[in-house]
Amino acid sequence: RLASQLRRILSASLPLFAAGVVVMLFFKLDYFVLAQYASARDIGHYSAAMRVMEMYVAVANLALMQFYPGLAAAFQSNRDRYIANLRFCFRFAYGAATLIVIANLALGERLILWLLGPAYEPVAHYSTAFCLLGFPLLSGTVRAFAISLEQLHRTHFQSALLGFGLAIPLLLMLVPKLGFR
Repeated sequence: RLASQLRRILSASLPLFAAGVVVMLFFKLDYFVLAQYASARDIGHYSAAMRVMEMYVAVANLALMQFYPGLAAAFQSNRDRYIANLRFCFRFAYGAATLIVIANLALGERLILWLLGPAYEPVAHYSTAFCLLGFPLLSGTVRAFAISLEQLHRTHFQSALLGFGLAIPLLLMLVPKLGFR
């Protein structure tokens, strides 16, 4: 009985686990590509600029997580309310991403230069560009809510593979054009 439950859980969660591994690789792929074109100093600046974006997105994701219990309750009880709540979550995600970009443009770049000094000018410069990643990342959190509630885990895995497959040629094109040689 326990063994069959475990097999059922593992079978259901395997696509979600595999998608998580692909997403994790996707988020580190840029460092491997960049290492082919850039110096260690450039990679350090790139990494620091990415951390700025990740900090903003982590806070916005925490805020988004507060909507999940209500979304799950609506999914169980009222399809129309669920769809309305899901749309609200997407609007919140896009609004938060917009706010992240504006805040970094208005204050973040100057704050980085003030705190870290002129040697970190590339970090300040690239941080706003990287903050644009807040749009797909935060909307991805909302998509993950729907995938989880509607049990579309295999679709999530397929989407992750597609994104990973598209990321490789895109990174090979963009990384040298951003000035990392």
